[in-house]
Amino acid sequence: MVLAPGADGTITPRADDKKLRAVVHEAATAAKLEVAAKDAVVTFKARKPTVTPSVVGTALDDASISAAVWQAISTSQRTATVTTKEVQPEFTTDVAKKTLPKEKISTFTTRYEAGAPRVHNIRLAASIINGTYVPRASSSA
Repeated sequence: MVLAPGADGTITPRADDKKLRAVVHEAATAAKLEVAAKDAVVTFKARKPTVTPSVVGTALDDASISAAVWQAISTSQRTATVTTKEVQPEFTTDVAKKTLPKEKISTFTTRYEAGAPRVHNIRLAASIINGTYVPRASSSA
């Protein structure tokens, strides 16, 4: 913030609005007033899917920040009341539940000789891929 003297001797504060909002957002995050939304998570246990619910987040409204802070600077109370808004997760609980597999989706079998150099890699890949869930909406096929 810069304090600039006016021609009439008054001091007028000026600040880059983008930087001002960044400072307020940082303070709100530190105070846990701004909380990021959390996507639903699908996990598998014994081949049965479980959905950990998504969580709606909270964010300060940028337009409200600018208006409220400049108003607070120009009054004796020095209190800025900023509005918040809900931030929806990208992958909601409802979407996660609707896209859960209802039956086995696919299988793959490969034949290889015992002791072949690729045995290790195939087993490793199979153990990583087994039970992996990719929602239909996010697949590239």
